[in-house]
Amino acid sequence: MNIEIYNSFDQSLKNIWEDIEDLSSCTPFQSFSWLEHWQKSIGSTLFKISPFIVVIKKNEEVLALLPLGKRKSFGIEVLEWLGGNNTDYMSPLISEHNDLFITDFKNIWDKVLQELKPLDLVFLSKQVNLKNSNPFILNLENKVLMNSYQSLLKGNWESFSKEYLSKKVLADSRRQRKRLSELGELSFNIAKNDEEIKKITQLMIKQKSRRYIETGSWDMFGIEEYKNFYLNLEQKLGGLGRVHVSYLSLDKKIIATHWGLVSSDNFYYLMPTHEGEGWEKFSPGKLLLESLIKWSIDNNLKMFDLTVGDEAYKRKWSNEVSPIYEHIYPVSLTGRIYLFVQKLKVNIKRIPFLGKTLKRIYNLFR
Repeated sequence: MNIEIYNSFDQSLKNIWEDIEDLSSCTPFQSFSWLEHWQKSIGSTLFKISPFIVVIKKNEEVLALLPLGKRKSFGIEVLEWLGGNNTDYMSPLISEHNDLFITDFKNIWDKVLQELKPLDLVFLSKQVNLKNSNPFILNLENKVLMNSYQSLLKGNWESFSKEYLSKKVLADSRRQRKRLSELGELSFNIAKNDEEIKKITQLMIKQKSRRYIETGSWDMFGIEEYKNFYLNLEQKLGGLGRVHVSYLSLDKKIIATHWGLVSSDNFYYLMPTHEGEGWEKFSPGKLLLESLIKWSIDNNLKMFDLTVGDEAYKRKWSNEVSPIYEHIYPVSLTGRIYLFVQKLKVNIKRIPFLGKTLKRIYNLFR
């Protein structure tokens, strides 16, 4: 058994990575293109994360690739999946041609941790259990962090909507489309070239930033590195998927946008936005979501993935729920102390007055 550690996204790693992409069940978030771009745009610049990408081989056969990184937080060494808050699903890439990494996981993982020392804390968040075969979930202690929501796509739009969507939801969509059609020509559009993709992505960022500010949320797009991540990402993510940008327009006015990903089987619903200035009353974001589900069915996709988060609207548009897991394990005494302090902070935030005050302070310095 050979364990190799890569500290940069060089060509030799790219060759290994793209080969195992073809042999494993994973999402576009595990593609070399996505994580290399994230590391360059955000990981190294904002969080000072160093790649510690683990390649596990036996007799030169690659069994698994673990896209990990290390960062320092208050002086302690933290091991985590690369991808940060831009990556909805995190997991290893495991060859389906050899199950040794799964069957001998505990032994191999112990050896990996030894290779990655010095280390204080293992923090593996947003883990997804694809095909119920993720050994980091099956063999390590995890908690359910949140849920993700999916719609399994069957038949055509008429049969799907009749079986899975409520009459109230569909009636409201028809009513809103009628109201908008009385004001102009309503159309669903997919950005088709680099220029249009960039234009709509810029508008998505503007609309999303406005909405973050309106709701008092942290404005990710107030930071240039996050803007650049979405604006400069390659459109094709190896063999695992591609960027998909769409919008809803009324005559020449764009009233809703969406930035997401699509693979051979799945659509990933990631960054929905809509125009302000009173357009909310027409529910343009919901109408664009409906159009995207129709498009996915028409293009023979098997799943429409509304991804992570427990927003109420996702329950209305989905027929499957998948838990998302988190594994936290202190490796050293320093790690145990750090973990205790973090849990204490969480408990303090649950005290209404203190929690709101701390959140405001945190957002100021984020």
